[in-house]
Amino acid sequence: GDWYGRLAHSGVASPSAAPPGLGMGGFARRQRVAASGRELGDQFEYAIEGKIDVPRDSSAMLPIVQSEIKGEKVTVFTYGEDAPRFAVWLENTSDLTLDGGSVAILDENTFAGEGLIETLQAGESRLLSFAVDLGVEVSSNEEEPAEHVERVVVRDGLLWFHRRVESRRRYTVRNNDERPRRVILEHPIRADWELDGSIEPLETSASFYRFRIDVPPK
Repeated sequence: GDWYGRLAHSGVASPSAAPPGLGMGGFARRQRVAASGRELGDQFEYAIEGKIDVPRDSSAMLPIVQSEIKGEKVTVFTYGEDAPRFAVWLENTSDLTLDGGSVAILDENTFAGEGLIETLQAGESRLLSFAVDLGVEVSSNEEEPAEHVERVVVRDGLLWFHRRVESRRRYTVRNNDERPRRVILEHPIRADWELDGSIEPLETSASFYRFRIDVPPK
């Protein structure tokens, strides 16, 4: 969609005292401004292509990036939090960097919530949470860690015991809504622990394993 209505943090002025017909986005729709981007080390810039005319005593919001990008509505539950949240899993499929800031979410032309997003470079993906999902309940419990001796080695007059400790956590997800849910479960990465090889996460971030669970209605 048109990012000028959603990413109003792009460093451009918002409309004030705009003449009739040139309200928020109106001026931009007439101008159809486009931009090219380039990286400057760890920074980036947008170069507006073409001349911009702004009427006297007016300001304008210029659409720097107008491009469809991939996004999927999901429910996210993060271990340690009280409730799951609605989120959009964004993938920047444009060739420009999207600056960080506030984002307003429209779901079927209705305001659904707002959130904050960090700078999203081309090809990167990010979970953007925007509201609590009241239709989904998630509970979890952890079994007592089990410990057993895996092997014993005798070397140079010393007896070495190699112990293995296993910890298991069970998550239960209930969808009380009439519509199915795609739930992204974030389980924390623990230092010096390895994930059971039989369980493959959808992806791994710096702090969490992410698993995808499709939950049918009710």
